[in-house]
Amino acid sequence: MTPIPDATNSPTQYEITPPPTDNTAEYDATAPADNNAAQNDDGVDPVTCLAAHNKVRAAVGVPALTWDASLAAKGVSWAQHMEDLNFFDHNTPGQDDSQMNNLYSGTSCLDAVAAFESEKSMFPADHIVREENYIDYGHYSMMVWRTTTRVGCGRGATKNLVCYYEEPGNVVGEVAY
Repeated sequence: MTPIPDATNSPTQYEITPPPTDNTAEYDATAPADNNAAQNDDGVDPVTCLAAHNKVRAAVGVPALTWDASLAAKGVSWAQHMEDLNFFDHNTPGQDDSQMNNLYSGTSCLDAVAAFESEKSMFPADHIVREENYIDYGHYSMMVWRTTTRVGCGRGATKNLVCYYEEPGNVVGEVAY
């Protein structure tokens, strides 16, 4: 994983080589020695979380994502907000909807990605066909949406993990990959 240079002083983004597409192969990603953000304060490891996302994306031939620390911070904030108010839902109406998010009731990013990927069998071919079925496969389709380029995941103190994706996907009638 290597930091992507950015002259605009925006939050650090990381790029990681896509994992092998062989499902039996293990993917071992390690952060460079100078990376102090090998693990977020919330315990989510950006390297393994990003590698898990990119393994699923590679299986359908879409480009790898990069890690976005500002999206991860947003994930931490929303996960903790849900815990503080004891509810579980996507952004409330009126909030910033420029990024889509996936929610997981648990704290492991690897478990979350596996749960999102498990929806693949319910995904109708390669595109969103009806909003009514969105709940059956929306996490998976968001994770593999071709035009999505960045991800950041964060967790609350006890039970919630939230991944934000930029550019948002899951557009009814559009092709995911």
